[in-house]
Amino acid sequence: LSDVDGVAGAFETIRSCAEPTINDRILSLEADGNYWDALPLYEHSSNVKLSYVKCLLRLNEPRLALNEISESLTNDSDLLEKLRSCQIEATWRLQQWDNLTKLVNTKPELATCGATYAGVICSLKNRQFDSMDDFLGKARTRLVNALAAMTIEDSDTYTQAYKYVTQLHVLSEIEDAKASLKLQDDHEILSPEELIKQLNIWQNRASRAVQCTSILEPILNARRSLLSLLEGGIGRAPFCDLLLQSCRLARHDGHLQVAWSYLSQAKAMNVNQFEVEMEEARYLFQKGSQVQAIQILSNLLKRKFPSKLQQMKAICDSGKKFSGSGRCSGDLKKALEKEPKEENENFVKVCSVMHFSAAV
Repeated sequence: LSDVDGVAGAFETIRSCAEPTINDRILSLEADGNYWDALPLYEHSSNVKLSYVKCLLRLNEPRLALNEISESLTNDSDLLEKLRSCQIEATWRLQQWDNLTKLVNTKPELATCGATYAGVICSLKNRQFDSMDDFLGKARTRLVNALAAMTIEDSDTYTQAYKYVTQLHVLSEIEDAKASLKLQDDHEILSPEELIKQLNIWQNRASRAVQCTSILEPILNARRSLLSLLEGGIGRAPFCDLLLQSCRLARHDGHLQVAWSYLSQAKAMNVNQFEVEMEEARYLFQKGSQVQAIQILSNLLKRKFPSKLQQMKAICDSGKKFSGSGRCSGDLKKALEKEPKEENENFVKVCSVMHFSAAV
């Protein structure tokens, strides 16, 4: 029912009366989003293969999930079908398009939203538009039926309904991308201006969604996958930006291992170096490695803004001869007003994070 508070309350009630089982602890940790804490408990539990695989996917570890699925042998057809959906999602997240195409072409029942997105986007990449429409139709029917069932039951739990609305939202974005990102024909080329326009639309939509990882991360995953379909490397920079967004979401929730998995992917792309290094500094600061964070920021200042550092030093040295820091701040502000706005904003951003890190 997606009732996190209910799970937490039930767990505390159990703990006040008896020792919770391992499965109780796993469920409590998962409900709270602490998947890394839940991970070692799976080894001591039974009948949790599917939950373990889903946990790995939520931790942004699709390769480990895929390995676990390949080692799984079961005679339970229902479990096998659900594991196959997780296999499709993991293969999609790894962008193993050839393997994904083989899996999708078997026309499996897609039991998870991630597998559904994988099937639709794979069909879009291969320009199998009939198959794409088929996946979209089945997914929408399933989601609308789920929403209708809530209405019949007079369910007023907004959170339960919202996850289905979000999934419909993602399906619409994928369908719209066929035209907006010009993915329906090899002869159509997306211009940078058109891409920027679409990215702005995405940003506006995301800003109106509930700002939590469970809602935003599936949206970001689908968008990254769509950008990876663009030819000529035009989607690399925004792809990296979306990885950094996922990193920030994970940091905000205190899940630093997950944040690092996204950050390491962003670093490997070798684009948007300024934003990547800024995010790495914030990550290190939150991790408690202030010295490393300050070193990254210092190097960033020296490499990106050498003239500004010299200018700031000269102004402040001059200010000390007269009225002190007030004169220095005023002169520095006037000097920065003459510089390009974006460069000034980046300079101030580095200095602010560096000052905060040093203060703590």
